[in-house]
Amino acid sequence: IEVASDTKHPYSVNEKAYAALLDLVTDICKRNGIKKLVWSENKSDRVNHKNGCNMTVHRDYANKSCPGDYLYNRHGEIAAEVKEQMGLEVDKKKIQLKETIKTVGTHEVPIKLHPKVTATLKVIVTEES
Repeated sequence: IEVASDTKHPYSVNEKAYAALLDLVTDICKRNGIKKLVWSENKSDRVNHKNGCNMTVHRDYANKSCPGDYLYNRHGEIAAEVKEQMGLEVDKKKIQLKETIKTVGTHEVPIKLHPKVTATLKVIVTEES
């Protein structure tokens, strides 16, 4: 997947492009039955798919700087954020609920995925029958 905003090192990515990247990777995982995205700092783990690692980068296979240091340094964070988007786990500290939900109805709950990325979770509260 190629994502670009800046054209110079460290090839930073703006907030919209980063959020779109997370959505795209999440969709790819769901469509391909990937239950958990795993990044490793160890190149050998990545290229040999060891220790559950299923993320690699171009620079692992060729003399390239792709994906650029900005995204490369965030691959662990990307894996964690995609895991959250897939509904596997949400760190309670990232839920930004201002007050407890006490009423029946639909409520929007912000989830801080990244300092510049906030997702909104729609929570539907119904009466017990």
